[in-house]
Amino acid sequence: MKTIIFLCLLTVEAIVRTHVDDRHTISLNSVLDALPPFNWTHSAYPSLGAAPRRSLLQSTDDLHCQPYNVITGAADGFTTFGVGRPASYATYDNGITCSWLVEPMGMPPITSGVIPVLSLVFTFFEVEYNSDTVKIYNVDTNDQPTTLVVSETGEKVSPFVVRVPGARKLFVVFNSDSSTHLDNPTLQVGFTATFIDSSSGQCFNDCNGHGTCTDGMCTCHMDPGLTYLGADCSLPCPRVSLSPSGTNFPIRDLCVGCWAYFVLELTGPASYNLIELRDFGLADSDPFLLLGYEPPTLTPGTAIANDWFDWYYDRSDLHYLAFSATTSARVYIGATNNRFRSTEPMEADLTVRYSSTQWPCLDDCSGHGTCQHYSSHGKCVCDPGWTSAVENGWGTCEFPISSLMWDSTYEGVLRIGDWLFFHFSVSP
Repeated sequence: MKTIIFLCLLTVEAIVRTHVDDRHTISLNSVLDALPPFNWTHSAYPSLGAAPRRSLLQSTDDLHCQPYNVITGAADGFTTFGVGRPASYATYDNGITCSWLVEPMGMPPITSGVIPVLSLVFTFFEVEYNSDTVKIYNVDTNDQPTTLVVSETGEKVSPFVVRVPGARKLFVVFNSDSSTHLDNPTLQVGFTATFIDSSSGQCFNDCNGHGTCTDGMCTCHMDPGLTYLGADCSLPCPRVSLSPSGTNFPIRDLCVGCWAYFVLELTGPASYNLIELRDFGLADSDPFLLLGYEPPTLTPGTAIANDWFDWYYDRSDLHYLAFSATTSARVYIGATNNRFRSTEPMEADLTVRYSSTQWPCLDDCSGHGTCQHYSSHGKCVCDPGWTSAVENGWGTCEFPISSLMWDSTYEGVLRIGDWLFFHFSVSP
């Protein structure tokens, strides 16, 4: 930790700005991406791996990772296999190859005339993007892999299902390359999978009562205030209302590496939208905010905008995404307690501010300023005695400027990412 003191000398007065942080001071210009029908004020996905990250435990038991395993048992979703220790975020080894012949009991025999359908269900999935892969193959009569069904990498919204009509057996291969890539956006955590017999059209967990099962796949319900995600419709996803603007949606006790999702329905012809996430939990939690046409993850290409600039450089408690839309669209907001740096559960409030005519301002200027509307953003002009963090060009007017007398001492606890501002008089 270090303290950076900015001293701005004016004609007869000075302001001392004290900021506690654990980073170097770096200048970065925000990059504007135009992705019709949206115009984003934040950059597209840069490398997250350059950021300081916490150490992951080294796994001593990679869930029976061997060059060849045979997995039997009933195809009822209770037999599991995989790599790593996802619950404890213990990393798997580099340079390993593991394979499993998934050979469930009770699948329809050839003589039955029933077309078998074997479904693999991944209940957790995060491996190094493009460096490490999970591949699923059909098998021949000698239990040897033949055609590739699918290859997966990165982080996936879980659970997800790979449904293979005609399969009574499947061959699964996991491969990790020889090194850990510090610039990779996803980590070496692993995956956990199980399997079910979908020959009669069964769905995993029967869609949990929140969806309709058709040919072994769930279509999740979209109720007025809530929808559900995941292959079994087990992940609640609140529907964000734009009226009234500024409604808070709580995120509570979000575990390390976990996600909270929200869905936002945008209606044309135009809208100016500001998504805010205010972190008020322990300093060792680490919110990261993303937006996508589908529920986003840390896998590149799943998010169309993110708050990387605020997350990496600012580290304040206010994360935000601003975008305009010119047509109707459905977008998903994802907030994760980013396991790159977090060690404690996350507590936060999500707020969406909306206008059909002009850009809103962050936090409505905290009640201590006036919102000025520009073509690319809304900027807070603070009332006397209030100011904003210097990194945040939009401004929030949330920080009071206190008077500081000569030969006086200020003592207190300053939260990581917060600011203290002092005002004192000087004489020539």
